[in-house]
Amino acid sequence: MFAEGYIGIAGTIGVGKSTLTSDLAKALNFEAILEEVDGNPYLQYFYGDMKTYGTMMQVWLLNHRFRQHREFVTRISLGKIRG
Repeated sequence: MFAEGYIGIAGTIGVGKSTLTSDLAKALNFEAILEEVDGNPYLQYFYGDMKTYGTMMQVWLLNHRFRQHREFVTRISLGKIRG
C-alpha cells in the first residue's frame, strides 16, 4: 500500500506529536520511534523560565534529534526496521 520510507512529525512542545505518531503507526502498521524526553536537563527549567532556558533546550533537542535520526538510519541499513 505504501512505499518504503519514513514519516517525520515535528511541532512545538505539547502540540500532540507523540499522540499523532502513535495513532499513525497503529493505523499504518509502522514502528513508532518517539522523542525521548527523559534525560533532558533543561526541560524542568524551561517551563519556569522559557526566555532563559529556551535556547539551551532547543540546542539540546536538536542535538538529540540528530543522534536519534542517525540511529534510525543505521537501524534501517541493518534491516532492523523497515524504512
